[in-house]
Amino acid sequence: MVQVPFNELCVKIKDTSSQTSLNTKERLTNIENSFAFKREYKGTLKDKVVLIIDDVMTTGATTSEISKVLL
Repeated sequence: MVQVPFNELCVKIKDTSSQTSLNTKERLTNIENSFAFKREYKGTLKDKVVLIIDDVMTTGATTSEISKVLL
C-alpha cells in the first residue's frame, strides 16, 4: 500500500446548483469562482506536485476551476 500525504488545499466558497443536467459550457459557468485557496497553505506548494481528486469527473469543470485557484 502506498501512503500519500493529503491536504485539503481549497474550500468551496459559493453554493452551486447540481451539475448533473448541465452541458459543458453550463458546468464551467456554474462552478466559476466557487473555490478559494486555504490561506494556511500559502507558500507551501512551490516545487510540489499536486494531485486533484474529484469524486466524479465528467467534463472536468470542477478540476479545471480548482487548477486555476491553485495556480
